[in-house]
Amino acid sequence: MASKEFKARVCLRRDSGANWAAADPVLLRGEAAVSGEDGRVELKIGDGVRPYSQLPFAAPGPRSARLIVGAASAGWTAADCDCLCDGTDDQEALNAAIAALPAGGGEIVLLDGVYSLTAPVELSRDNVFFTGNGPGTVLDGGADFGAAGLLAVTGKGCTVTRMTIGGPTPTSATLRHFALSMTGAEGCELSRCRIEGHSPRGVVMSRCTGCRITGNRFQDNGAMDLILSTCDNNFISGNESVQSAGAGCFCSMSSSNGNIITGNRSYDNKEGVRMSKCTGTVLSGNHISRGAGTAADYAASEYTVFLSGTGNSANLVCGNVLLGKDAVSGGGAGNLIVQNLVE
Repeated sequence: MASKEFKARVCLRRDSGANWAAADPVLLRGEAAVSGEDGRVELKIGDGVRPYSQLPFAAPGPRSARLIVGAASAGWTAADCDCLCDGTDDQEALNAAIAALPAGGGEIVLLDGVYSLTAPVELSRDNVFFTGNGPGTVLDGGADFGAAGLLAVTGKGCTVTRMTIGGPTPTSATLRHFALSMTGAEGCELSRCRIEGHSPRGVVMSRCTGCRITGNRFQDNGAMDLILSTCDNNFISGNESVQSAGAGCFCSMSSSNGNIITGNRSYDNKEGVRMSKCTGTVLSGNHISRGAGTAADYAASEYTVFLSGTGNSANLVCGNVLLGKDAVSGGGAGNLIVQNLVE
């Protein structure tokens, strides 16, 4: 029998995962169903018996470097995102999304909406970029986390940016947690976030190196907005701290070396910046005030800048606007407090 050659191109059936799930057809034995968006491809092979929803993927699940997360309460649906949070224990879905990133890290994008947490979101992997869509992306903690934060960062090279951490209103005084904890982090960044309504602290850093805290707004975070303990060579700049109750401290550092704090604004805190057993700190170009910015606005135990105790050495406090009270040093060796504007 003579043979005939046909030139043809075969196109497998392809649709979005949401459309496949909605139709849920029974695929023929060996029939392929292809889904996926944004460069991600998923494949199921039919057996002639089971519907699409009951078939396994022919390859491991998605490993996209960029995953989109939405909140159902904001009107997002499964068709809009890779992961949909239902408003109950949303940290479980967020942690699952982080775990689904490739080994080298990737990006988690939180669409605007409120994400309700009862345990921390854990950035324990390296090189995770965790970003919101601005202040309308809200991580809201309604539980007592103890020593943990709503976000717990322990990886290297991670970034948290463009979201509100704390809730649309300050949380109950009976709830005690941090906005974010960084432990042993290296080269991480917290930027362009609103940190508000936490008790007793906003951001707690321990044994961190080479991290950046930039362009954030801290408001009404109990005793302290930002704590550095045994942290070296970090950069803190462009942040704003507002304390409605006239208490608290913008930045407290202990046993930390070589940190740069510049270009920050602190309003109505009991203390602007406190240092204890620190070496090589550069504190310059900051604006710190309380009340009307006069000496009468400060009690004896209230400070713009306070070098506590005799364990501080070789720190530079220079070129700051310290309204109402100059920096105070409790002692130590080689500390230089010079050319600050005090009115």
